[in-house]
Amino acid sequence: MKKISLIGANGYIGSHIDKYITSSTPHSINRITRGDSLSSLEGSDFVIHVANPSKRFKAKNEPEWDFNETVIKTSIIKNYCKKININSISLVSSISARTQLNTVYGINRKSAELLLDKKDLILRVGPIFGGNKNIGPLYDILNNKDVFVSEDTLSAYANVNYYARKIVELTLHRKTGTFELGAKDYILLKDFKKKCNSQSNFHGDNDDQIPLDTFDDSPSVKEVYSFFKI
Repeated sequence: MKKISLIGANGYIGSHIDKYITSSTPHSINRITRGDSLSSLEGSDFVIHVANPSKRFKAKNEPEWDFNETVIKTSIIKNYCKKININSISLVSSISARTQLNTVYGINRKSAELLLDKKDLILRVGPIFGGNKNIGPLYDILNNKDVFVSEDTLSAYANVNYYARKIVELTLHRKTGTFELGAKDYILLKDFKKKCNSQSNFHGDNDDQIPLDTFDDSPSVKEVYSFFKI
């Protein structure tokens, strides 16, 4: 049995990683949430850092907050791990670290990645649905709300349970380097709108979110339609 420390265990992705580790592996889990000391990292075999926020609009409006919550936080975690001789961590990042370098959100995700070294694992997640999520373009379209990206945006949506499982599997296999996760195909947002008979209007720039990497078990984006019963 190995000790897996999960930083950000109460978050959206973090809670699903927690559930996967608990239900599908023999390993013990050390949950670290906001305000907890990092001292419990001592003796960890694996560290998964999924505590960086995913609030794009707040990042735009409060760039200093996002920098502190993403870059400074990752620096503190990485330096503490070095101090206690944990040589590698898994950082859950975002495809935006590649695709949105013209935004505060993308720049800060990339900056956090640059704090890591060759022994670490960076996992860039793509668009997500499932679980208790109720915000984002798909949900706005389903609820006939305005959507603040272009209707021509291509999105490789995958279920949060897939991301959780893949993050754990790649971590336990001690993979290093950068991987992008998501569906093996994608949907066009205006096609999703048509399928839903939605009255949503689109405002904003193109925000394609398609991973560079695919795996044998990468899901199909068609799961979006079955999940929402469309």
